[in-house]
Amino acid sequence: MSSPGDAVPAAASIRREAAGDRAAPGEGAPAPSVHPTQPRSLAQARTPQFLMDMSHDAFDDQYEGCTEAMEAVGPALLAQEQARGKSRLFGRVWARAGERWQQVKGSLAARLPPGFKDEYGQAVIAYTDNGLHHFFNAAMRAAGRSRAAYNASFPFKALHFYLTRALQLLRGPCEATYGTPVYRGIAHTHYQLQGASPFRFGSFASSSFRREQAESFGQDTFLSIRSCFGVPIHAFSLYTEEEEVLIPGHEIFWVFPDEGSHRFVLRSTNRTCSHFNCAFLGYEKSPECRGSTVFKPPTNTACPLGAANCRAACWGASLDL
Repeated sequence: MSSPGDAVPAAASIRREAAGDRAAPGEGAPAPSVHPTQPRSLAQARTPQFLMDMSHDAFDDQYEGCTEAMEAVGPALLAQEQARGKSRLFGRVWARAGERWQQVKGSLAARLPPGFKDEYGQAVIAYTDNGLHHFFNAAMRAAGRSRAAYNASFPFKALHFYLTRALQLLRGPCEATYGTPVYRGIAHTHYQLQGASPFRFGSFASSSFRREQAESFGQDTFLSIRSCFGVPIHAFSLYTEEEEVLIPGHEIFWVFPDEGSHRFVLRSTNRTCSHFNCAFLGYEKSPECRGSTVFKPPTNTACPLGAANCRAACWGASLDL
């Protein structure tokens, strides 16, 4: 089926996600078992490597043009997924998130955007529960191989919709979010840069406003991020002290080496890429990204992150910002 029209009616905390994400590929991987006398090169060889690419197998639906239809089927779909054997963990986490949402939504009411539903707030809180994020993100990174794979093996369809919509509604202007860096520390995985190519996380990625917080969760890879689509969620989180910012997996970044090995700077293109749109309603995966994927490679890799002209210099005029 072709894509629908564009009329838009869009305690896994940083502790759990290594302020990055045990949710990155290599997520949850144990530390390599290295004898104290082993050569360092052998220990390094055992560290999982992750190529920084566009995560083409990830499920990346943004539900453009079908939010009302998804709202109609969401409650029944949510109930089914909570009851299934493999998703009973989700049912317990969802119940805990509901209790937390009832505690905080009154204090958040004045700051919530129009149309922000209880399910959206509950989805954000559920994501910050330690029990869920690993399974959710791992499933998300594999479910995008095809619509058949999504239908057969992705047990979090309702959660993905509600969390995606929450971030879409809570998102601020790029001018505000890009100006403040966030940080993501990753243990037991080395990210590998492949030249001047765009990058997506492919799953939801936690980060922190606090550099030291991110560093405490891992420095095998360390990312300094300027995001246009990341949303501060510490007011929702079960771990408010972590100052978490949640980044959707479909945001596109340019990647630059930072000082030190396996340390990178990510700069948002202010674009997203999705191969799926309204998949639950029958629409197939597109071989092309939905949205702009024509990028001009950055021309100034050394521009200071705080410079007023950094975005123009590093993103390139072809991004039409």
